[in-house]
Amino acid sequence: MIVDRLIVGHMKVNCYFCINEKTNTGFIVDPGDDDAKICKHIEENGYNITHIILTHGHFDHIMALKKVKDFTGGKIVIHKNDAPLLEDDNLNLLRYVARIKRDYVKEDIIVREETLKTSDFEIEFINTPGHTDGSMCILCGDIMFSGDMLFKGSIGRTDFKPYGDTKKMADSIRRLKEINKDYKVYPGHGEETTLREEIRSNPYFNENIWN
Repeated sequence: MIVDRLIVGHMKVNCYFCINEKTNTGFIVDPGDDDAKICKHIEENGYNITHIILTHGHFDHIMALKKVKDFTGGKIVIHKNDAPLLEDDNLNLLRYVARIKRDYVKEDIIVREETLKTSDFEIEFINTPGHTDGSMCILCGDIMFSGDMLFKGSIGRTDFKPYGDTKKMADSIRRLKEINKDYKVYPGHGEETTLREEIRSNPYFNENIWN
């Protein structure tokens, strides 16, 4: 499995390509912006994209979604609780940062807590609310795409209304602490880390911070 990263948009979102190196087929995580850059990268590498998976629905993670879908034919996957953000620029926060037009697109697949089997991968979804209500960690092999729920040394903000929720974030952190397997973590912004390292050193994994 290859994990290929592009940093896109003014918010410097990590857009990932998870690819089976034998078939050159796989999925994209969070096509945040710079659709031409993303499509060029796909074309240059000959990637066959079957799914476009969203860790959550905030604007900075979905701006290139429509054009990337049109270019690849990949099916859009999002958690049930964040599906409304794809069509509402108040909920996805775009209205609060810019008055720009974007191309709207609906999801193809709504997921909850389940496993999705593609032609090349088995992908597990864990709902980890707090940043948004439909934030999810995407597990594939020994890889975790954590979106804006978990960063290297930090976590996502919980003050974006109406979906941000500190109590839910605390519960999501506790859930990650209960995972026995170590994962290589690829967050929505910033550098990669591991789940074991975050449990050991990330201050937000200290229970006292939530009391």
